[in-house]
Amino acid sequence: MDYMTLPGASVKMFKKGETLINQGEAIRYVYYLVDGIVHRNVLTERGLETTLTIKSDHMKHEIEAVIGVLIIYSAEVDQPKVAQSSFIAKTDCKCIQIPVQSFLKYAYQDRDALESIVRYAMDNYTHLLDMYRVRQDKDTVAKVCMYLLEQSEGKNGACLIKDIPKNIDLAYQLGVHAVTISRIMGKLKEEEIIKKRKNGWEITDMERLENLAHHLETISYRYKK
Repeated sequence: MDYMTLPGASVKMFKKGETLINQGEAIRYVYYLVDGIVHRNVLTERGLETTLTIKSDHMKHEIEAVIGVLIIYSAEVDQPKVAQSSFIAKTDCKCIQIPVQSFLKYAYQDRDALESIVRYAMDNYTHLLDMYRVRQDKDTVAKVCMYLLEQSEGKNGACLIKDIPKNIDLAYQLGVHAVTISRIMGKLKEEEIIKKRKNGWEITDMERLENLAHHLETISYRYKK
């Protein structure tokens, strides 16, 4: 698609560090990225900034290079389209600036374009869901490992954990599912971080257990399909 043929379209240059779209502001334009790299960042209420996606002029699908394309579907036609994240140039960028209404009209009239936007929206949803799961997994692993550290004690040169509750009881204490506890414990055993003994569990790799407890690393305990 030659986006320069859309009504009101024009070439727009951005210097490295400049913002194309600001979080919390209504957008008037979308930008087709011709050349350069743009990061999509979100700022939390606590002031933490996270990069959600990275856009470049080498995206797999053309529609992915249209910056702000999903924002224009975030409200009714006659309502302001407010950005929930910011798009910042990480290099000098060349874009085609397209008025929102021009792009909407084009997408409504072109079935292939609309289908591409829907597929991109689902891919974006899946990506964000995966990011959320990774964060949840990391937090859950840390909870279990911190509990093991708190219950451990040194004896005869070894670090032992004597009284670990049943999985279902530990799950209730930590607020996670019993199956999750079972999988994490199994993974810790498989990674030789803990080892089953007659009188309980022995911590065989204290450094890794501490790293896991303090979010310095994580392990994948989900079954692969």
